[in-house]
Amino acid sequence: MDRGRGTVSLSLDKYWHLYVAPGIEIGKSSRWLSYSLTGNWVLESGMPSAGTLQSFLVSWGLTATAGYWVGGNAAWTPRSGFSLGCGLVTAQAGGTFTYGFQLH
Repeated sequence: MDRGRGTVSLSLDKYWHLYVAPGIEIGKSSRWLSYSLTGNWVLESGMPSAGTLQSFLVSWGLTATAGYWVGGNAAWTPRSGFSLGCGLVTAQAGGTFTYGFQLH
């Protein structure tokens, strides 16, 4: 297990708003730089509004990601609940603690 290191998450929501979330990461990666490109869905009934997505992304949160070229993640924020995602990831298994800010 690696010691904690810095991480940065960039998110673009369906309304074209951009968010950044710096934080710390704990986990294992086969490289010194790991990344993922995933599509994520907030777990709620119906289509989330711009306000719901902003509330989810402008908050502190916990995310777990695992995979080997194809993988998935699960995230939780105290304001809005859970999301799930899947996509392309480098070989990794770990978690992050971040706080998000809206850029645009």
